[in-house]
Amino acid sequence: MELIALIKKLNFLLSNYKYLVGGFLFLFLQLFIYIANMNSESMVFYYWYCNHIPILFSLAFFFKQYQVVKGLIGVGLIPQVLWILDLMLYGLFSYQLFGFTQYFFELESSTQMISVLIIHVFSSLLAFLLTISVKPNYKSLITSLVYVLFLQLITLIFTDPSLNINCVQEICGLENFTPLLYKYYFFILTFIVMVLPSYFIQIGVFNIYKKYKKNKNII
Repeated sequence: MELIALIKKLNFLLSNYKYLVGGFLFLFLQLFIYIANMNSESMVFYYWYCNHIPILFSLAFFFKQYQVVKGLIGVGLIPQVLWILDLMLYGLFSYQLFGFTQYFFELESSTQMISVLIIHVFSSLLAFLLTISVKPNYKSLITSLVYVLFLQLITLIFTDPSLNINCVQEICGLENFTPLLYKYYFFILTFIVMVLPSYFIQIGVFNIYKKYKKNKNII
């Protein structure tokens, strides 16, 4: 009975105070990332999507801009799922599917390992779960496109090409198959290959959730 009461309270909080729950969760996540990496000598670390997206999620939740949240999710959902899959395969079987996560097992600091794990597992996926009852629309697609273009520009202008931040210079895991001049139309390919599938996945999950809620109310 206590567990059921707790679940009802959590559901109430998420239904009525989603903007505060999401806002503070991602604000704390961004603070944790900063603390875990405060000894880093380079700010280039924060140009990576995963390392600055929590603060953007936080602001979007606080201002109740859920379509902005959905748009930011659309950029990182598939890459983070692939990262988790690559981590599991490498950790369990020492098999590299894409080679995304070998560096994770070479980190010397346990704090950094925890930070990297949390930001890749609990950023886009957590935002996805918190907004599962929100159907994405054209505004989320516009947000995704604008953000990807912004990400491409700041990465090309302010980061060392050899670091391949945000996979803008070469396709991460498929470096040998990177098309000619790829970095100049990165935002177009990312929109087609990552954003659009994520958009339709979010719509599909929303429809399943809506159907579940409807059947539950009938029962």
